[in-house]
Amino acid sequence: MKIALVLLIAISAFVPLGVSAQDSGFRSITAGMAYTCVLNGEGKAYCWGNNEHGQLGNHATVASTKPVPVDTMLKFSSLTAGYWTTCGITKQDGSAYCWGDDTSGQLGTSEPTEICAGVACATTPKPVSSPLLSTPLKFSKIATGHTGSCGLTESGDIFCWGDNGNGQLGQGDLQGHPEGVTCANRPCSKVPVAVQSVDEKGGIKFASISRGEGTSCAVAVGGKLFCWGDGQTGKLGNGTTTAAQTRPVEARGKLRFVTTATGAYAVCGVTTGRAVYCWGGNQGEALGTTTPPENCRTTGLGNFPCSTTPNFVSGLKLRPEEGSISFGATTVCGIDPKGHAYCWGAGGNGQLGDGMSINRRRFLNLSANSAVPVAVSGKQRFSEVAVGSNHACAISEDRRSIYCWGASFGNAPQALSWDEGTSETPKNTSVR
Repeated sequence: MKIALVLLIAISAFVPLGVSAQDSGFRSITAGMAYTCVLNGEGKAYCWGNNEHGQLGNHATVASTKPVPVDTMLKFSSLTAGYWTTCGITKQDGSAYCWGDDTSGQLGTSEPTEICAGVACATTPKPVSSPLLSTPLKFSKIATGHTGSCGLTESGDIFCWGDNGNGQLGQGDLQGHPEGVTCANRPCSKVPVAVQSVDEKGGIKFASISRGEGTSCAVAVGGKLFCWGDGQTGKLGNGTTTAAQTRPVEARGKLRFVTTATGAYAVCGVTTGRAVYCWGGNQGEALGTTTPPENCRTTGLGNFPCSTTPNFVSGLKLRPEEGSISFGATTVCGIDPKGHAYCWGAGGNGQLGDGMSINRRRFLNLSANSAVPVAVSGKQRFSEVAVGSNHACAISEDRRSIYCWGASFGNAPQALSWDEGTSETPKNTSVR
């Protein structure tokens, strides 16, 4: 186990070398379990790190210490990385493609898949299947978790696919769809199914979505927040610890949100007023407070501090836009209105980025974690941030550079050296 853990940490911090930023810079960044992906200004996708399940999309399952282009002619408008699964939305027509782990049907494809590490996978992008509709689905955002994915359409509707053991499909049941379908001995759907409306008239449309460990949260047009799936740690935000919420339920309070980020045990969101709230379990101190208001209990986790409704993270305001907040397993990072990055939660691998080593924290009698947001060190300003399993990366304000911290990058941002030309071939190996 120790050898495997060391290898995992090392792979997650592989330095990307030689990817061209193109004249228009980097469009977006996302991170999963020990790997990272970026889009350049033209919509070309590159990934690096762990590749056991084909999540790099380069028709291989070998880890890469340098970025490799995803093996496709497609250009993407956005990417999202889950545990071992990556999905993207095409610039051409808004269709979705996924690659990587398909153990639970999280690729959403009816096309034949491959076998990676003994489980179903795809090492190149596969089109997400459309339900039996008159017109194909066109997505504005995809959110991918460990065992499933959800997509927000351009019309404001949500479709989900993958595991349904905790009601993640939003169908009002715990069945496979079509009935009887299973993945890894759990009910699932291998193609997108429409999440049931949260009102009888079906009039609610959504503007943002996030997906984590068995839980999805979506912000409706107007800012109301709805969550569904696994709520055992309080992640639903409605005051309960329900194990299986099979339809979206509204979070308590009159807050109006713009965007959310979902982790393993908790969820955080940014309101229209730029305030930050978190709810769920406080594992890794990810709620952003030294005084969680409640105590929760589950069979697997025992007793733990929690908040089953949105809890205010004091002293912090973040940009109210996509990419301004990201949640790894138990680490959260966000970008304030001036472009400065802040992180809180788990920090044992330096992923808080505040420049304080674990030994220094011990000397000051501080935990490697931080229960409150700490400023990422340096004077860099960022436009987007992505938190992985034990590292974080961010795009600079001018979208010309990428900085990473955590794992072997250390406890402060390190600028990655990228080729300034247009070649996809690595030309140097330096890190500034």
